[in-house]
Amino acid sequence: MWTTELIVIAAMVAFNSVFAGYEIALASVGVGRLHALVEDGRRGAAAALRMKQRIEASLAVVQLGITLVGAVAAATGGAGAEEAIAPTLREWGFSDGASQILAIMIVVAPLTFFTIILGELVPKVFALRNKEWVCLRLSPPMEWFSYSVWPAVWLLETSVTWIMA
Repeated sequence: MWTTELIVIAAMVAFNSVFAGYEIALASVGVGRLHALVEDGRRGAAAALRMKQRIEASLAVVQLGITLVGAVAAATGGAGAEEAIAPTLREWGFSDGASQILAIMIVVAPLTFFTIILGELVPKVFALRNKEWVCLRLSPPMEWFSYSVWPAVWLLETSVTWIMA
């Protein structure tokens, strides 16, 4: 798995970190504080307030983003494992089935570790410590993303509302 695959996987972990951090930041900043930031004219505050006022849709946006980038990372890693690692394992005497399983494990274990650390925990801790900064910076692009995927967001939000009713 190599240069292209690693770049794609690193980009997906980075995108995951943006979504994960934003989720925590948006949940952590109070509506009253966002109103005050809007009144102060802080850049990004109006978008943050709109996202906070539609928290169910905002959470759907975040989960959609996390799921999409996770799927791309997994597919890329799986393809890279099959193309690059499995043949080497077969050359070392492993059967086809064992080579495929081991190749996937060789990719999945570090991918999982780095996704949890760099794509989830570090950005969430950073967002907790810098909630306003993260929320104000990321709300405008998240709002744009929510508009670009609105049919999926509508379906997810409607489904959650129906289940919770």
